[in-house]
Amino acid sequence: LRALATGVGRWLSIVVIGGALLFVGNLLSGADGPVQYYDRLAAIPRLEITALLSCVATAILVLRKGGGSASDWAGFTLPMFVGAIAVQAYAPTAAYVLVVPVTLAGVTTFAMVRLGRLAGTAIAAGVAALVTGYMIALGHQFLQGVGPELPMAAILPLMLALGSLMPLMPRIPTRGALLASGIMVTAMAGVSLWVRLDPIAETAATFARFS
Repeated sequence: LRALATGVGRWLSIVVIGGALLFVGNLLSGADGPVQYYDRLAAIPRLEITALLSCVATAILVLRKGGGSASDWAGFTLPMFVGAIAVQAYAPTAAYVLVVPVTLAGVTTFAMVRLGRLAGTAIAAGVAALVTGYMIALGHQFLQGVGPELPMAAILPLMLALGSLMPLMPRIPTRGALLASGIMVTAMAGVSLWVRLDPIAETAATFARFS
């Protein structure tokens, strides 16, 4: 039960820390004042970079002690499992976004616990690569749609990817994890300020107003 609670706590930490970094990065990029809609659209590629840096920094910081036990993995996936059930009940046509990655996280856990070390790790790595690839594509789609206004949406694909990656996470020395996270957060802030200080994009419609 303690390990299960630890997993839930790690999930909550990902949501809070990752959401905070994405929010701050968005403010640094100029979202704290009047913005030109088409200018923000032109900045989406750089906003995606800031979101990626924030997400990876969060994952390294929170999961630096490694994946832990199967109970840790179950605890981390539990809130997403509950969410998948709720979405399946109330919006079944959209539920696959949660249901499939959570199910595959279960496959990863089963492989690591029940199969041999070599076979289990190989299967888990293949499944995790599949889920992570899809989540990167999903994150790109989210940010294309709502990135200029709501980059915090990137938290969802991050959580779903980590559901399968967590059993494979190595232990990272605290100093190294803090250094890597710090570098990524600094880079995120730099790219955000680049967006903020750039002149309005040439592709921005001249008739569009600031909002």
